[in-house]
Amino acid sequence: MTAEPKRPRGRPRKDAAAAPAAAGDIESTIVRRDLAAWFELHGCVIDKARQHLRAPELKANKLQAEIAEIIKVCRRDGRPPRIVTLKGRQQGSSTISVGAAVHELRGRNAKCCIIGDEFEKSVKNLVKMFRDFVKEDRFQWGNTFTETSGKFSHGSELVTETANDPRAGASGTIQVLIATEVAHWKETGIISAAKTFAALLNCVPELPDTLVIVESTPNGASGVYFETYSGAITLADYLAGRIPENWNGYFKVAYFWH
Repeated sequence: MTAEPKRPRGRPRKDAAAAPAAAGDIESTIVRRDLAAWFELHGCVIDKARQHLRAPELKANKLQAEIAEIIKVCRRDGRPPRIVTLKGRQQGSSTISVGAAVHELRGRNAKCCIIGDEFEKSVKNLVKMFRDFVKEDRFQWGNTFTETSGKFSHGSELVTETANDPRAGASGTIQVLIATEVAHWKETGIISAAKTFAALLNCVPELPDTLVIVESTPNGASGVYFETYSGAITLADYLAGRIPENWNGYFKVAYFWH
């Protein structure tokens, strides 16, 4: 009987079946790519009773799920995710916005800026939420976070700004922008909400792996927030191909739809 020729070491047999991916590897891939999957499986929300809400009880509501879906669709289509949310009180808009920032910063090296109208109120609330998400996160990202510096061990960084500073947005390139209560940003002789908003957007490259979420409670039918929301379209319109020529590139989500 003729012996089978020896194959070079390290090369698999041509007829060898590929080893199936481990279940843990599949989940890890999904969690890293899908904000809603990470939020529901590994996230933690501190509810009104100061209780920690986790899986399996923690579920993204319709508004949160739509924001996560917009990000996923944009990444699929190679489009920079740009979202403008009309938020209601206690509807979870800021929760998913901050969760998205954590998800982005933990998954890669990115810089996030959170900016609001009053530093002591809106921004500090969102920063606390950010830290809670990181502290309670059960997914093994392979990196750590230092609260005092706002930096992760792999290079990601959280910075904050106040829209009351006329030089807001002068901190260089950022990949993730969370702008909160934009409809309430001040318009004075020194401070211009429109100019501050434009300066911040200039800091974010028009790349698919960036993220901009603009959110606010309503405050009249004028101003940069109102104009941004008015020029946006819904995810349903985008998927159906109903895209106007003057579309500003933003997807709008409103709390009362849900």
